[in-house]
Amino acid sequence: MRLLTSGLYVTNLVSAVLCERPVARWSRAAARRGVKPRRQVRSWALRTDGEVRGDVLVRRARNDDIPRIQRCNRASLPENYNDGFYARHIADWGHLAYVAECVDDADDLAGYVLGRVNERGSELPAPVTAASRTRPVDGHVTSLAVHAKHRRRGVARALMRQVHKNMALEVDCAKLHVRCSNAQALQLYAGLGYDVVDVVQSYYHDGEAAYLMQADVKKLAAADAAEDSASEEAVLAA
Repeated sequence: MRLLTSGLYVTNLVSAVLCERPVARWSRAAARRGVKPRRQVRSWALRTDGEVRGDVLVRRARNDDIPRIQRCNRASLPENYNDGFYARHIADWGHLAYVAECVDDADDLAGYVLGRVNERGSELPAPVTAASRTRPVDGHVTSLAVHAKHRRRGVARALMRQVHKNMALEVDCAKLHVRCSNAQALQLYAGLGYDVVDVVQSYYHDGEAAYLMQADVKKLAAADAAEDSASEEAVLAA
């Protein structure tokens, strides 16, 4: 996938593969010995080229995660928020707030994501039933951060997959903003299926513009589900 926007080429360089369902832990050495993969359940194993590089559990965020979310945010992004910002997302859109927790170090967050669903032009959560909605409803990825030492392992993809899965139950379209200078994030989002649809001047507090990107979230969730099913079948057949 290649996208040309304002002179910037956005190329899908995301190659990490992630399995949400039970996956196999194995190595090439074990494969040569004829050892079959051992099933690992209820864990997200981030894999590149078939080898397990480390386990990260993606789960819903809790209020007691906020101090660690804060540390991850401040170490990763120039956009910082107060505790109330995170608490509100967890309270109002808890089904769209996830953390990636390192299994071997519970005090360490690899990353987090916050999403929300609003009626257009409103900051309040959208009514659950369509009959109660008075305006079109949008899904938005508010903040995504992955600590530098955990990048290029598929953590961002894992977090976004969970948000897509739940957001697709409520809306057709997911949107997000990204700094025009953040080529790495643009590559990630383009690889996930997002397209640039607009440029918002002076979007950030320092005056930098943002690209508004959007994707068909139902399509993304369906593709992720198909990939998960195929991966599970491959593991069970091994």
